[in-house]
Amino acid sequence: MRLRMVGYHRLLGDLQPLVKRDDQGRPGSQFREGTTLELVWRRYCFDRRLRLLLDAIERFEVAVRERLVHHLVRRHGPYGYLKRENLPG
Repeated sequence: MRLRMVGYHRLLGDLQPLVKRDDQGRPGSQFREGTTLELVWRRYCFDRRLRLLLDAIERFEVAVRERLVHHLVRRHGPYGYLKRENLPG
């Protein structure tokens, strides 16, 4: 069911670290011992949650930066950042 939901190609990135490699480091056609579809699915879900978290962090960062810039511009004008004394420590 899960494979139908997201498709094989969507899971490929999460499968690659679980593939056995030959002596030269090239990927083979077998998976490492202990690899299960459940393990691959958990890795996929972790990656998805991590991407969502990073997106949320980026949005927060942009919002905070915008507030700081807005404050600086209102207090010191559009070129206030060019004067060292207008910036913190």
